[in-house]
Amino acid sequence: MASKCPNCSQEFQTKDLLTAHCNEKHVGSINAKVGGVELSIKPRPDGSFLCLCPYHLDANVYNSVEEMAHHLKFAVKWAHKKTPEHPCAVGHQLVDTTTLRQFGFAVNADHCLLICLACCTAILPKNVGTHLRDAHKSPLPAKTAAALSSICQFFKVEKEKFPNMHKQLTLEAQPIHERLNGFENRYFRVCSKSPPPSTVDDLLAEVDRVLQEGQKRDPAKNLASVDKRNVSPWLRDTRWHELLSGHTISDLCARVVAPTVAEFPNLQATVYLFLESCVALIDVSTVLTLQTLNSPLPSQAITNHPFKRLNGETMKKYAGPIVNLLAMLLRAPYHPLPEDIQKHVEDLRASLPLAERECGLEAVFTLLANLWQRPWVPTQERRISDPTVIYVALSTLQPSGQFQEPKNVTNIIARIEYCMRLTFLKLIHEAPTLEYGIYSNQPWFIEKVESPFNSLRTLQHLATSIAYQTQSLPRVWWDDRKAYASMIYKGDRIQFDQIRSMLSALEEDMADLWEHHILLSTGVKVSYVDLHDDLSNREAGYSFIHDPRNDLFQDRRRLVKAVLSDPDQRVRFINSTTSQWNVHELRQWLSHYARFHLLLLLKSNLTGGSPGRITELTAMQLCNLVTYPLRNLVVFGRHVALLCTYMKTSANSGYDKLIPHSLDAFTSDLLVQDLAIARPFAEFAIRKCHPDSPEIHALFKNHIFINHTRLFTTDDVTTELKRSCIPHLGIEIGVNGWRHISTAFRRVLCPRFTHLLDDDPENESIDALQSGHTRQTENRIYGVSQDALAGASEDVLPLFLDASTDWQLQCSVVPGGLRLSYNEARMSRFEDLVGAGVISPRPVEGSLCKKC
Repeated sequence: MASKCPNCSQEFQTKDLLTAHCNEKHVGSINAKVGGVELSIKPRPDGSFLCLCPYHLDANVYNSVEEMAHHLKFAVKWAHKKTPEHPCAVGHQLVDTTTLRQFGFAVNADHCLLICLACCTAILPKNVGTHLRDAHKSPLPAKTAAALSSICQFFKVEKEKFPNMHKQLTLEAQPIHERLNGFENRYFRVCSKSPPPSTVDDLLAEVDRVLQEGQKRDPAKNLASVDKRNVSPWLRDTRWHELLSGHTISDLCARVVAPTVAEFPNLQATVYLFLESCVALIDVSTVLTLQTLNSPLPSQAITNHPFKRLNGETMKKYAGPIVNLLAMLLRAPYHPLPEDIQKHVEDLRASLPLAERECGLEAVFTLLANLWQRPWVPTQERRISDPTVIYVALSTLQPSGQFQEPKNVTNIIARIEYCMRLTFLKLIHEAPTLEYGIYSNQPWFIEKVESPFNSLRTLQHLATSIAYQTQSLPRVWWDDRKAYASMIYKGDRIQFDQIRSMLSALEEDMADLWEHHILLSTGVKVSYVDLHDDLSNREAGYSFIHDPRNDLFQDRRRLVKAVLSDPDQRVRFINSTTSQWNVHELRQWLSHYARFHLLLLLKSNLTGGSPGRITELTAMQLCNLVTYPLRNLVVFGRHVALLCTYMKTSANSGYDKLIPHSLDAFTSDLLVQDLAIARPFAEFAIRKCHPDSPEIHALFKNHIFINHTRLFTTDDVTTELKRSCIPHLGIEIGVNGWRHISTAFRRVLCPRFTHLLDDDPENESIDALQSGHTRQTENRIYGVSQDALAGASEDVLPLFLDASTDWQLQCSVVPGGLRLSYNEARMSRFEDLVGAGVISPRPVEGSLCKKC
């Protein structure tokens, strides 16, 4: 039946033809005011409407007047209401925001449903965290959960139940719990009674019982009868073991344990805020004030090094001992406190639950000031009366009743000492003038005046002296003193071939991860012969990957183009519903990328020669920074090398010592391939998954090794190293253990590396003397290309790289400097490369195994 146009009476055979005619001939502009902007939208020739309102990521097309009007109805409403986040229409019914997009969600605005785009499933807001964890292996941060909740409230998405719908929906399957009957209300299995034991069993059981009681004996008992010859020098001087008398070990350990929020609400936050307020005073203090505060010896001149602030994360660690000290006083002090101190403790207790932080800050300040501004004189009954010293002692007490070694005590003392100085800085500023504040408070932060500060400094000196002078039994014992191919480490035998096997397996894991999970089996690769690096360039942002002469880093879309040209990968990474990137798949790829970087970091540390400090390796810079114009990844000729920063001596020397480590051929090529192919894709992925986190974006731009949203830690590397060691060595070895084992092997197999540790400026070189200046001057001024490399002049620099390659050759790892592809440089091809003359292992002169 023909349909007639109501406007011009023209007849059409179908209703669709009539609708198209009306849209094209008779519909004028659709006018609307959205957010103060007047929109006039005209139909296109096909009758559709192109919407240019601000609620789209891109201009969106609507096929009919009804659809266009329906969208504008929502747009006008959003413009007149305060939305938690800017909404964007990604379909005719679907809307998303920055937070929703970050986790692959959208809201069906028509039906008030939260939709997971990856699963095409409606999710109740209360189940979002569970769904992300179970279906996508992705955590939901608390901050994001709060933002998601406010978004759902704005779009009227019900939290507890789905709305009644006329059409059937695809919902998550919910588990069905059934009550199981037939167990006679039993909630545990009932076992039949065993037959009575025989007489022999009775006797053996009694023996076990007696022996177990002996093992449970409290080590704090009968300390008075301990022979003084069986007391360590540390305890003989500190007499800390006398604190155990009359107490149980568990009770003493519980007194100094970190408090929970429920136990002492706001204590940790209040202490941290107090210390931060003291840190803020550093910026408004004169240099002389800070120098005086940092001068503990009254008999010596004031130091030139002023008291300095710590970064935020370090400051939180330094606040820990103060929190625990105050918690110990709030629980039950070891000795009864003086009345005024006890009153300040109760004032602190009363201020913690209050909402006003000022009361808590003042209470903490008053208590610490009074605690540290008095001499704690010992008595006959109380040999150790200072609560701060008692805390230090009990904090080093272990559940076995043993105190930690002196070398492990210095860290706690240093943290408390720093917080003491912060407190005295606040006292100085509380005085009428800084000069008077220094004069009145200086006796409490110098040595050789009876005070808690002097007591801690005395313990620090004693612990340091004992730690340096005490001779410990060796961890390593050589059971092969001819070839030095086997050792016993802490009672476990380790063979050098096992280390080779572990390194070979690590390479295979890295190659598999790179090819199948990073490159996604696309086969993308870059070829290069030479890499150009201007070692003298200290311009911010410079690295050899930014050098225009290295054209392999210019195309930053290699992996993106490979993904989009592969049908399978395109389906995986591009959401067919919205044509947007699938953030869940990007997150999964970033997880693989983080693991790849962890293996790169581990392999670099294991085969780069003398192992660097992990805390410094994890923070290595890819390029020069404005604040630190010295990158850690450089190219020396044909060697790709890491400049390991030895920051441990920075505080004393005033500068960082940088020591080059040549990467082996396999690792160096994989790292170059990563920077040319995968790093640009990783930068893109992290911006899609965390669009509002510039600090995370900076990690991928500035650092060599990245663990998704943060840098790696020593614990990360230790865990991976232990996992790698178990199948090959049969034991778990952490970072510290590897340092001992590898150093022992290198001393006998690669002895010349030890000569490079000599950094004595008094050892003058002949060339330097001929030039009329010292070796120190030559290294500082004339060795411009490596002015920070452990003070090494140009002729010494190759020896550092040789030290790395010597170790690599001993491990049967293809050494650096060969410019082979990672497939050509695998350990499985080591013997073939030796046979082909590509690798020429040198006999190591002076090795102990040559002398035996």
